[in-house]
Amino acid sequence: IDENQTPAETHNQPSNPANPKSKIQNLKLPQSVLIVPMVVEGRTLGAISFAYAESGRRYSTDDLTLAEDLAYRAALAVDKAQLYRQAQEANRIKDEFLAVLSHELRTPINAILGWAHLLRTRQLNQATVSRALETIERNARTQTQMIEDLLDVSRIIQGKLQLNFCPVDLSNVIDVTLDAVRPAAGVKAIQLETVFDPNVGLVLGDSDRLQQVLWNLLSNAIKFTPEGGRVLVRLKTLQISDGKLLIENKNSTLNLQSEISNLTLKYAQIKVSDSG
Repeated sequence: IDENQTPAETHNQPSNPANPKSKIQNLKLPQSVLIVPMVVEGRTLGAISFAYAESGRRYSTDDLTLAEDLAYRAALAVDKAQLYRQAQEANRIKDEFLAVLSHELRTPINAILGWAHLLRTRQLNQATVSRALETIERNARTQTQMIEDLLDVSRIIQGKLQLNFCPVDLSNVIDVTLDAVRPAAGVKAIQLETVFDPNVGLVLGDSDRLQQVLWNLLSNAIKFTPEGGRVLVRLKTLQISDGKLLIENKNSTLNLQSEISNLTLKYAQIKVSDSG
């Protein structure tokens, strides 16, 4: 097969009867070979080889046409098999995702239903009622957030996710998100701490999306932090200068090469760390 996916036909020279060594060397070697690419939708999946050894027959143009038709049909079969395998794998991943999702959705629902049943069937003191309403509200917000995340995944797949850029005060975004997760942290006696760089001003971004990302980070941090632990949210400024991004690390300072050269830009970084 050449570079243009053109079938190749080769012919070996017949052996010399007067030379026994030549006869042995060419015993059962192909005398005529036809190699046809397996091409489907512009993609080459392989090749099919045809050969004549001892009959002395040579492949003709009709043979080439038949071979090309067989190769095309074989390519279609291989392509369909690959698509079927990919579909099976996608279904397996979908089933696993739905299993995890059903568990995550069932957790807040069970808490809501449990406290709602207690409120309807028992006489509770004011402190317990307040705790019940707080738990119901917290779990309802958690479930709403998970549903929003699912809708966002669907929008991303369809290419319809929109970002509304505007000047954003990150310290306010952090405060609002901390207020949303504070009840969950309180249940495990987890301390929520913040360290804000006063030099961080307004940034260009989508306030709702930033809050969503931060909510996910904080929720995971609280989930995997043991009782009595702490979660720290740090807001600081990063500066890109002369094509290098300077990031402070606990152990060292990293200089990461950037494609930006002869330019000084400032970025804000939100870092969530926990004691889990």
